[in-house]
Amino acid sequence: VMKKFILPLLLILTVGMLAAVESEPSEVVGYFKISVPVDAWTPVSIPFQIVDGTVLNIFGGNWACNADYTIADQVVDAYNGATTYYYTGYDWDNTDPLFTQPGHVYWINRTQSQSDTNMFLLGKVSPQSFTLSMAGQDLGGWSPFAINDAAGVDPNNLNFIVTEPNWDTSAIDRIVCSNDGRTAEYWGAEYGGWNALDGLPFLIEPAKAYYYYSNQNSSWNWTYNPLPTKSFLNSQSKKVK
Repeated sequence: VMKKFILPLLLILTVGMLAAVESEPSEVVGYFKISVPVDAWTPVSIPFQIVDGTVLNIFGGNWACNADYTIADQVVDAYNGATTYYYTGYDWDNTDPLFTQPGHVYWINRTQSQSDTNMFLLGKVSPQSFTLSMAGQDLGGWSPFAINDAAGVDPNNLNFIVTEPNWDTSAIDRIVCSNDGRTAEYWGAEYGGWNALDGLPFLIEPAKAYYYYSNQNSSWNWTYNPLPTKSFLNSQSKKVK
């Protein structure tokens, strides 16, 4: 299933910046504006707390299908292949409250021109821990992943099981962002760990979708442990004011 979504890795799409507002003293809520053009596959992830993970709750109901219901907007989970279609007048055909999971990458195919090409992800900033199975060379090496946070994270702080680079064979772990095509490679501790090929700072950013290519011989588990929410609140306090 993972290989099915490797081809559009270099798709360049725009993910809007987070707008955060304070509500109750103990929480911050905000939104990301996502551009979802017609007749294109758009990658996205969920940076907010997920309580009700139904596709309707997360992706909303502003979607469509054609008149005879043969072509419909759809969302596909790149991690496990789960798929749902939107049928006008009937909503999404998948109502599983666990459809949307933290850390998963979702590809959206908007098929109908009457649908709004903008989508808003709304939610509470409350990062959640999760564990994903990451493919080693036994499963082709590629794994979709994302973070469940509203602030960018240095990949060196994500506790990936990295493989030391083999410069002779070019066997190098790498991360590719599906939204803008940017790529980082793991060059080993002596060269600063993860390095972007364009020489610019590289963060794993909220709402974006990433693929990890691992040179480990076999699959491995990655557990995402977010930084305390307080760190995000402090970093956003000046912006909110």
